Amino acid sequence: LKALTNTMKLPGAKSRQFILHHFRHRLRRFSSSSILDDATVHRRGDEKYGSREYMLLPRDMTLDHLKEDPKVAIASIYAHRNILFGARIINKSFESDGMVQVCTPLIKAALVDVESQGDQPQAISTLHGLSAFARECIEGKSDMINSLDDSSIEACLAIATGIPRPGHSVVGQGTFRDGQQGWDILANEFIKLGLADEVNLYQENRGQVVGIEHLADKSEPYIESAGGAMCRLFFL
Repeated sequence: LKALTNTMKLPGAKSRQFILHHFRHRLRRFSSSSILDDATVHRRGDEKYGSREYMLLPRDMTLDHLKEDPKVAIASIYAHRNILFGARIINKSFESDGMVQVCTPLIKAALVDVESQGDQPQAISTLHGLSAFARECIEGKSDMINSLDDSSIEACLAIATGIPRPGHSVVGQGTFRDGQQGWDILANEFIKLGLADEVNLYQENRGQVVGIEHLADKSEPYIESAGGAMCRLFFL
């Protein structure tokens, strides 16, 4: 593909369409791992240290191709100053390769930019699936919740299921407050078991867990998925 694009002198728009066409053909013909080997990182947004996004694109693809066809993106991660967040695999063809393999080049590029400013790189990570894990632990009477009193366990179950505690009409601030200690224990166990994909990505790239941030994301879908909790990491 590279040889073709270097030798064929097509007008700009037609050249981009030509490359897009051959990328789709290559994706059907070759394994995702072979495409990852040649993929490159592109940065868009504020130069190096403002609000920005790092995009992993196949060889010979540019941000102009991305504007024409967003489906060419393999993966991305966001950053604001020294904080990394929102790592994701965009193209489902690469999901079987796993987040660590697919997104590590993005992490490395972002860390270079942060460290060039002499700042401490950090990440804030999602904990998707924590609510289902918590419900399973509580209903299965896991040993990890033995240190919790009944009020804390009831609050954690309410957070995990979205069903108010007995005597309560909503899962409100009081429930999250009473369940915070237990939710912290459950979240840390969830991470230790390697069930948090985004945390795994950061840990594989020098990230160390420093704490759980409660109700960091209060959007309804994320409350349902992880009780609103996120994990903060420092890169050391």
